[in-house]
Amino acid sequence: MRAFLLEPSGNSCSTRKAEQILSLVQADGEVIREYQTSRDFIIQSIVRDIRFKKQEIKKVDKELKVIVQTLGMQLETMPGIDR
Repeated sequence: MRAFLLEPSGNSCSTRKAEQILSLVQADGEVIREYQTSRDFIIQSIVRDIRFKKQEIKKVDKELKVIVQTLGMQLETMPGIDR
């Protein structure tokens, strides 16, 4: 479970947190809710959108690196500011 959540969580999902999530899912029991098909569709759409945006961010980062090098800029990060 932790390995499954590691990348999507930005490597911040601990084993304890993964076990907690799993126990909550198991304790919930029945997972079929009213309008489940619509709920599933919406969640899957959100996941597709997140995946697409992650790919776009990688492409933009790559292009920005090219621009920074082309313009001869040296500052690529700023202490105290995280992406």
